[in-house]
Amino acid sequence: MVHSMEVKKNKFIEQWAAYRENSEYLYKWTPKRVIGIGLLVGVIPYYLYRYIVYSVENQYPNYGAAEYGLLGGSPPKYSSQEDENK
Repeated sequence: MVHSMEVKKNKFIEQWAAYRENSEYLYKWTPKRVIGIGLLVGVIPYYLYRYIVYSVENQYPNYGAAEYGLLGGSPPKYSSQEDENK
């Protein structure tokens, strides 16, 4: 103690600190939480990726975006310019 100053503990802050320290033990896995985590981790990013690829392939067809197959397709073996040079 500094010059007879006492620390006044707040009961609610102490409860929150104890909860924060033990949150991994207090967390309950319920079906609702599993579904929510599954949506946030898997489904939403997948459909966001699909939307971006769809918009790029339809917005820029002259640049070969659909030709390369952004959703897992293989790139073309050669371009039309290489074919003309042969």
